[in-house]
Amino acid sequence: AARLGERRALMLGMIADGTGYILLAFATRGWMAFPIMVLLASGGIGMPALQAMLSRQVDEERQGQLQGSLAALTSLTSIVGPLLFTAIYAASITTWNGW
Repeated sequence: AARLGERRALMLGMIADGTGYILLAFATRGWMAFPIMVLLASGGIGMPALQAMLSRQVDEERQGQLQGSLAALTSLTSIVGPLLFTAIYAASITTWNGW
């Protein structure tokens, strides 16, 4: 991320993740998920860049609070996201079962 710059790394990560999720939505065969995972993994460059950018916005006394909040938000979305989209999938499977 240092060579790219944090802002570019964040944008690159977001673009890689967004593109990967869109491609994954349209994958029609199981094997297609594997090359897409490489793209999704490269999207991981965004989070450290975001943490670095945000850490400069708060003073030293608030660093723990900031990083704790980011970790809590990441954990919360890891729990709520699958539950929410499982419910959406279950509700929509009778109307549209995908490609």
